[in-house]
Amino acid sequence: MTVPPLVDERAGTAIHIRDLAKQFASSGATISALESVDLDIQLGEFLCVVGPSGCGKTTLLNILGGLEPASRGTVDFAPQAPGRPLRSIIFQEQGVYPWLSVLDIAAFGLMARGVPKVERYRVAREWLRRIGLGSFEQAYPHQLSGGMRQRVNIARAFANDPEILLMDEPFAALDEQTKLILQDRLLQIWEGSRKTVLFITHSLDEAIRLADRVVVMTARPGRIKTIINVDLPRPRHVFALQGSADFARLRGLAWEALAEEVLAVQAREEEALSNA
Repeated sequence: MTVPPLVDERAGTAIHIRDLAKQFASSGATISALESVDLDIQLGEFLCVVGPSGCGKTTLLNILGGLEPASRGTVDFAPQAPGRPLRSIIFQEQGVYPWLSVLDIAAFGLMARGVPKVERYRVAREWLRRIGLGSFEQAYPHQLSGGMRQRVNIARAFANDPEILLMDEPFAALDEQTKLILQDRLLQIWEGSRKTVLFITHSLDEAIRLADRVVVMTARPGRIKTIINVDLPRPRHVFALQGSADFARLRGLAWEALAEEVLAVQAREEEALSNA
């Protein structure tokens, strides 16, 4: 498989990444997490990134989210609309505030931006309704299941109305049934907004259910190995995809690209153990 050419024209590009690299210092040595990453993410695109453990997926997201500086390269964003935040991040951990109600958590980003209380509650209530938590606005996180807490995080991110959503394995800690329900719910609300999404996942199935394109990364240092166009029609319903021949075809393509990298990581770990 070959990587399709990157977009030459900047029109329609939400994030423009060139020659991105990241090194970390550890015990006197330098570890290269990312190397020579070139990628264009289109406006309104749902892009998933997969790769073996330690390949730099989360590092890439952290750089895009402004949480880590790059060691080399450039990241350019399309101009953002006035009055809207550039990005919101949803992490794997259910980072809700235990002392706040569900309504206040969903409205937190709007509060931080100085949106008046009546307006921010109106917007937050609408997104809680869309995510299926309209009747839980006065509940607190300890009263919710893990899946419900992550739905509150999704409502908070969408309510804040960012240009870009960065999602770092947000469903990884959930059971498979809850994960499928939340994937389907996420697709439904994304269809109505068409926000630009970068979604990190270890699951090939999850990536293919959600994405317009799937980026497969190499073992560390992370580079882009290939990009798979997910030509499944939208709107999608995740429960209907499982038996699809096209879904199986795409999953096979993704695994063909990923398997070699997973084996490379295992070989590296076995060599390290034998030399210990």
